[in-house]
Amino acid sequence: MHTLLRLSIPWLLGAACTFSWLSASTAKQKPTEIIGVVNINEATLAQLQLLPTIGPTKANAIVQHRKKHPFKKPGDLIKVKGIGKKSFDKIRALVVVTGATTLKKTPKTRAQSGH
Repeated sequence: MHTLLRLSIPWLLGAACTFSWLSASTAKQKPTEIIGVVNINEATLAQLQLLPTIGPTKANAIVQHRKKHPFKKPGDLIKVKGIGKKSFDKIRALVVVTGATTLKKTPKTRAQSGH
């Protein structure tokens, strides 16, 4: 019994520390609301990365793809390596092929977040 307790205590302490670290890191993240659209034919790397699921690698792939093949419709994004149907479905309403990029991330207010 004592051996079991002696082995369990470090594990429990480690789990508690991990849980507290995860709670602290997620608590610091403020919910955001995405407003506007991104013109995938003209957006900068930074503007493309405002889109959900688009990080630096995918943003660069979009820029490289459009140099050779400008996008004719938003759905053409699935032709870019690393962007599949599921990723595209998450950003479909936020991408356009003409007009200005107006996408902004703004902090949600309590009324918007449902709290």
